[in-house]
Amino acid sequence: ASAALVKQGATVSGLGNLFFTSTAPDGSFTITGLASGSYTLAFTGPYGSTFAPQYWSGASVLADASYFTVTAGHSETGKDAVLQPGSSISGTLSSAGAPLGSGTVQAIDADGRAVANATAGSDGSYTLVGVPAGSMTLEFGPPFFGNFLPQWWSGASTAADAQYFDVPQA
Repeated sequence: ASAALVKQGATVSGLGNLFFTSTAPDGSFTITGLASGSYTLAFTGPYGSTFAPQYWSGASVLADASYFTVTAGHSETGKDAVLQPGSSISGTLSSAGAPLGSGTVQAIDADGRAVANATAGSDGSYTLVGVPAGSMTLEFGPPFFGNFLPQWWSGASTAADAQYFDVPQA
């Protein structure tokens, strides 16, 4: 599993404002050398697990996360999370009715963050696991072979045109 400290005002893609660490076998973690400021935590389960990612205080999206103040040189404790199982999304990639294997699928949340990904099998089937509840869209990446363009859920050709759907709590 891993934890990332997110500075208030940062975007999930602003790597200068994210501080990552892996957890120990008992789930504990330490992040050191931080400047004073307001932060939240983002938690993810081990790669391939069915746990849904979450932010500190149980929020499933950054916009709903609670923040706490860090003072340089001081320790913060008790910033724990209990990860919950996520939902799954399954389907089949195809082109002109034929299965399309080796393509990629990502679940993208309302913050624009990829929260789950999978590669389609040779029969075009895929299953995304550990998907948190909330509003999602899917991004479909073409396989390395062929002459295909990326596509988003409901046939959209750009992320801006993608439709979102609600994923229920597992």
